[in-house]
Amino acid sequence: MSISESLWARGIHADSEDRIASGGVGTFGSLIVRDFGYTNFDAILFNIPFGAIQFFMIIGSAWAATHWQRKGLTIAAVSVLPIVGVILMLTVPRTPGNKGVLLFGYYLVSGRASNNIILSCTDGLRCPAWPLSPP
Repeated sequence: MSISESLWARGIHADSEDRIASGGVGTFGSLIVRDFGYTNFDAILFNIPFGAIQFFMIIGSAWAATHWQRKGLTIAAVSVLPIVGVILMLTVPRTPGNKGVLLFGYYLVSGRASNNIILSCTDGLRCPAWPLSPP
């Protein structure tokens, strides 16, 4: 793979990775929460912690990957949380008594953003021509 092909591959990977992972939840998050049985105003309020959880998950996973020098293991461990969140949201019945469990699953999905950061850092380490070096 030449340097220009590598740059194109990196650009497409970085662009698509972020859009695919956070686009649906970011765009339709209030609709998802409203489907749990909350009002429109409650759905807006319950989206506020979503960003804070993402922030702390990114900081925590980056610290763990750096501290233990195990990026792959950190990515695998952090990937479990969104998977559990999606399973909760798909399997728990939408009854008034299950609102908290569904909201907890929704918040677990926010951990997906931390994998994007670690993957982007790992990609740069795998490419021998990054940063660009003279031939």
